[in-house]
Amino acid sequence: MMKNIFRYFLLIFIGLAFTQCLKSRLDDINLPAEEEVNVLESLVVPANFNFRTTQDVTINLIAPDFLHGAVFDIYHQNFLEGKIKLGSGAFSPGNSFSAFVSIPAYIDTIEIASRYFGLEQEVKLPILNGKAEYDYSVHFNAEREVEPKSANVPLKSAEVAGFSYMGTYTANGYPNYLHTVNDKAWESLLSNLNQTLPEGVSVPKTKPQFIAGSSQTNLVLKERSKVYVTFAGEGTPLESALGYFIYDGSKPADNKHIIIFPNASAPGSGGSLHSGDKVLLGEFPANTTIGWFLVPNGWSKKDRLVYDINGIYYSVPSFNPEGSSDLQNHMILLKDIQNEVIVLGFEDKRRDNGTSDNDFNDAVFYITLDNLNAADLTNVSATTSPVDTDGDGIIDILDAYPTDATLAFNNNTVSGNTGSIAFEDLWPSIGDFDFNDLVVDYKFNPITDASNLIKILEIQLTIRHIGASFHNGFAFELPVPASSVQSVTGAIFSKNYVNIASNGTESGVNNAIIFGFDDGWNVNGQTLTIQVKFTNAISSSSLGTFPFNPFMVVDGDRGREVHLADKPPTSKANSGLFGQNSDFSNPAQGRYYRTNNNLPWAINIAGPYAIPKEKASINKGHLKFVNWAESAGSQYPDWYLNISGYRDATYLY
Repeated sequence: MMKNIFRYFLLIFIGLAFTQCLKSRLDDINLPAEEEVNVLESLVVPANFNFRTTQDVTINLIAPDFLHGAVFDIYHQNFLEGKIKLGSGAFSPGNSFSAFVSIPAYIDTIEIASRYFGLEQEVKLPILNGKAEYDYSVHFNAEREVEPKSANVPLKSAEVAGFSYMGTYTANGYPNYLHTVNDKAWESLLSNLNQTLPEGVSVPKTKPQFIAGSSQTNLVLKERSKVYVTFAGEGTPLESALGYFIYDGSKPADNKHIIIFPNASAPGSGGSLHSGDKVLLGEFPANTTIGWFLVPNGWSKKDRLVYDINGIYYSVPSFNPEGSSDLQNHMILLKDIQNEVIVLGFEDKRRDNGTSDNDFNDAVFYITLDNLNAADLTNVSATTSPVDTDGDGIIDILDAYPTDATLAFNNNTVSGNTGSIAFEDLWPSIGDFDFNDLVVDYKFNPITDASNLIKILEIQLTIRHIGASFHNGFAFELPVPASSVQSVTGAIFSKNYVNIASNGTESGVNNAIIFGFDDGWNVNGQTLTIQVKFTNAISSSSLGTFPFNPFMVVDGDRGREVHLADKPPTSKANSGLFGQNSDFSNPAQGRYYRTNNNLPWAINIAGPYAIPKEKASINKGHLKFVNWAESAGSQYPDWYLNISGYRDATYLY
């Protein structure tokens, strides 16, 4: 009897000890209180909200014929990181560009930045109804500005000491004394100028002979000739003025600074000048030396005059403010024999304080004479003819793959085309909503050809976190036939539940399924580079937007797929799991991977994702998640960013 009583109390003691041990263990993993889980379970999420943090945007651009092959970069602005590059493109045959891109939902503007001299420097396009569109030819074909009746512009420099003006001009600095409107010579100059003075490429590093001490920078006439100056284009947002002076060996007196173009800026860049607008300076005798100057950002819209508050940069290096003679050049003079003109290229920022890119194409003009031989060009370098080794229409200096005609542009940056996909892996059962069972960071690089078609899709996958014991796999489905894929490389397999075809896609399916890995634990913390090469290049609209249709394969069970909300399963999925446990999918309505109150089992985050700690539901660390979900994304579309008041670090790794 006493033995039985002893055993009874011993069992009670062991049970209490186990309970306390279990409680301590649960406390260690921060199991949330029941009411914390219920915050998400009781959310009222609109049925039509798919938890997307991105938006799809179609970019449509049109350009004039002479800008065929012009190259540009595409950006959006993130106020935390600044400009984020999405990719690059060129105007293909037909002089158009079209791309289908995915960007964060909170972005309202697309920016197009020129990498091609002659193309408008920067254009900001509002996103309207899922489109960002622009026609460059509108500015080129627009009627020239005429003098407003209300304008009372001074002809001489009495109001601003230091400058004389060649004649009257409009309220935006557009000369009324043009000799020729749209002189066509500049169009044939474009390819030479882009090869010679490419945007952002340092002249001192790549063509030091252009600014060597012996280089001529003034125009020296050997014979009597008329001198014309034509605006070619600009590579700057500054509204600068161009002028000339007769050089006699000394710095010109105040009123000998003669303004040619008060505002040497194109439409869209703050001015009204069009490439090809030409001014006749006059006829000058032999042995005349003409010097040049640029007044950086000197045009005043308010006063309609030129001010030199930012200084003046001269063609005579010693007149310029830099202390070192190696940095005093601000202008280069180049001869273009093919087009019988002389090119003037200016650098419009100080070269001794780190603000200058030294490309000397910030303001570019060309000089025309009665006869090119009227000028002494002994110490003047020549422009360079364009080099296009692979013959794809993109000059080598702008071509990321200059020896491969099937490739031209990379479309990845540090922050562009990136994001994270976070999964709950208990589907079809409900989980703890910490969205950390598997977190995969991605970075896509669609490598395009000169026609902006995608030939190779590179994907970087970083397995950043595994918060579960399951050995989960990761893949994504592309909306193109598996037969359109030539090869897939870079995937890591350690299990045997995935059957791979000879081209690297999963076998037995119609659409291309690309696996990154079949067991996250096997590659945890690693970065994989997957390369998908297509048999024929395809358009971005055919391929769709990132991250396509990503999914997790749960613990080696190929039929148990977890996709983003409303993304359909692949043909390999076990359809019998739909509607089971907590899943309220309805395939007939296109409803997939949602709970009864529309919560998902996976989310795609279009930016830096701070991962919730174990058992801490996502709303605990990301304080605006609930507002975002209940408002169907209209409130706090940037809920995942590191903004004051958006996060509680206590619940985040």
